Amino acid sequence: PVKGAFSVVGKETDYGWRVPGWVDAMNGPEPPAKRPTVEDGLGKYVIFLPDNYVIHTPPSADSPLEGPKPGSFMVPEADLAAIWPRVTKNTRVYIF
Repeated sequence: PVKGAFSVVGKETDYGWRVPGWVDAMNGPEPPAKRPTVEDGLGKYVIFLPDNYVIHTPPSADSPLEGPKPGSFMVPEADLAAIWPRVTKNTRVYIF
């Protein structure tokens, strides 16, 4: 598991998540020729950490993701909404 201190490298609301091929591999259907982009595919709030780790809220109903993606941490939307204005680039995040 990922543990340690990380600096936020970015954040987005209503992020358009390009569905990666591993989602189709896990869910079984044939992957489409063009990878779809799903608005809020990782949830309304997404915090980007180094090495492609993310903290996100629950995905939208349109997302093929049914929980956290590998390398991510999912938290309730109300929790991220409460701290969202105070999260900036280089904010330190501690994962235990």
